[in-house]
Amino acid sequence: EAAAGLEVASAMWDQGEIPSSIGVLQELQRIPNLKSQTIPVSKAIVLAKLASQISHAKLEKSDRIIDKYLKPALKELKDNAKGSDAGQVYREFAVFCDRQYQDQDAIDDIERLRFMKESKEEEVATLATLIKEATSKSVKNTHAKAWEQANKWLRIDREEFERLLGEREALLKQSLCNYLLSLAAWD
Repeated sequence: EAAAGLEVASAMWDQGEIPSSIGVLQELQRIPNLKSQTIPVSKAIVLAKLASQISHAKLEKSDRIIDKYLKPALKELKDNAKGSDAGQVYREFAVFCDRQYQDQDAIDDIERLRFMKESKEEEVATLATLIKEATSKSVKNTHAKAWEQANKWLRIDREEFERLLGEREALLKQSLCNYLLSLAAWD
């Protein structure tokens, strides 16, 4: 039943029946005895395929897909890091991370944050100059308050920018590591 379900899910996916394919894989994931069927099916493979399809359909966020499907798929492999199942799971994880790394929306978000950060840096520098050049105390205080506010926003923009860059770097690293693990595990 499970092997047939896996084939049905693949055929549905190929025919563009995305929700149906994901539904079949979700049902397979809930079957407790996948390995003990006549044709054993690896739960790790089911989870990896489910992660791939949910990612393609953009039904869940990438961090949730990693936590809900890909990490459990790796856990299902246990100490069995060799063979077809391990190779497929590592490859699915690598392809997922690669796709997330190359996602144009994520790249656009980083560029948007870079622009906001640079604009805020210019504003902070301009306000610092205005503070130095101010002749009256009230004007100086007004510019100082604006500088403090702009500096707070600059810190927030920098932190968000660094966070996104860190996530992107982590995706690249995970992708490369999993491609290498896939090559080591599988032809």
